[in-house]
Amino acid sequence: MEPKYPSLLIAFPTHQGKIEAECVSELLQLVNYAHQNGLDIAYTYLSGCSLIDIVRNSLAKTFRDSGYKKVIMIDDDIIFKWQHVIQMLHHSITHPVVCATYPSRIELASNQDRFYVRAYEDKPQWTEDGLLKVYGAGAGFTIVDVDVFTQLEGKTEAYSGGAVRKGVVAPRTIHHNFFPIGIKDGEHHGEDHGFFNLCVANGIVPVLDPNIDLGHVGKKVFRANFMEALKHYGWLPTQTKD
Repeated sequence: MEPKYPSLLIAFPTHQGKIEAECVSELLQLVNYAHQNGLDIAYTYLSGCSLIDIVRNSLAKTFRDSGYKKVIMIDDDIIFKWQHVIQMLHHSITHPVVCATYPSRIELASNQDRFYVRAYEDKPQWTEDGLLKVYGAGAGFTIVDVDVFTQLEGKTEAYSGGAVRKGVVAPRTIHHNFFPIGIKDGEHHGEDHGFFNLCVANGIVPVLDPNIDLGHVGKKVFRANFMEALKHYGWLPTQTKD
């Protein structure tokens, strides 16, 4: 019997208002699974805005106002399987922030150079259920508990802005900068790094599922195996005998 999963909002940041046909197929299968197993899921998206930090902050507000327990933000250039969503949702029962990684959209000779993942405390640490603790990763396939945003709200700057949805600017409202872009320790940090920085600074340790391989759409679908990269890093957990 499947466990009782929390309600889930699937949110797409999409500049052009489009997602890949392969993803649509997977979403339809996910809907079928949800209907058969009593999983409460809903979908939302935000299009028409090229400022990704504004988009993610707006989706975070939509999520908090929705009454759903979990949100998974999926970028419109990520290729995934519907089972990946359930796998992430399962992990999220015990971990407030869970992500999976995806390769860069460039051809590199070495597999390990194609992923951006920064280990927690700059050394590999693994949870008992086989997830890698991380300090930084892309946010293009990340599930977050609503309590995370509640905990972080007082640690962020609030700002007034209109949300763009379907090309229409909504009335100005208050957002919180959960996905800040800026300079930290002499390095530029994008909005995804800003969110992970904020989590770690407030005692929330994100984790990454290394068993999920995602596609990244550019001129083609770029794919690579993250477990192979971990082997090169020497980051795989040590096997112990009972």
